[in-house]
Amino acid sequence: HAGDSVIFADLTFLPILDTSHVVQIDPSTPATVQSSAPSIDPNLQGAVLEVAAGNAVDENGNPYSGELLISEVPQNRTPQALSNAFAPGYLVTVQPAGVEFVEPAPVSLPNFAGLEPGEEWPLWGMNHDTGEFEVMGTLQVNASGDRIETIDGGITTSAWWPGPPGPMPPLDPDTPPADP
Repeated sequence: HAGDSVIFADLTFLPILDTSHVVQIDPSTPATVQSSAPSIDPNLQGAVLEVAAGNAVDENGNPYSGELLISEVPQNRTPQALSNAFAPGYLVTVQPAGVEFVEPAPVSLPNFAGLEPGEEWPLWGMNHDTGEFEVMGTLQVNASGDRIETIDGGITTSAWWPGPPGPMPPLDPDTPPADP
């Protein structure tokens, strides 16, 4: 309500989203949504999300028609703190909020972790109901070793999706990140 104050118990960050690859979703047409090249290696392909025709819906279950993006975000800008034991080499968000997928949508990420072809890794995602990161599927390194691709489950909703560990250093959760 106008004039009301909201006090957050913890720091809350709204990261800058990369809007250069926004895709207009038409419920009758499949779409590929891709992020820009990863900041740690601009020569690599970013995250790729495959959205089947009719698979994206709004919070009321109606076919979603509108903009959709997948954007890399700094690991120290998640809505829920990641522990030092969980330091993804690549973290993306699917936006806007409120978009859900009837069937989990496949995603592929760059293989910063140096996992071997055929090796599997859990696909973690932010569960908005619990406020925690949970396993939402399984990723597997492709034959060439450069990508990690969905083999089970996938992206279920617009949320935060960390990949396997990589060259990003672990962060101290007791030290607030510096503003860029």
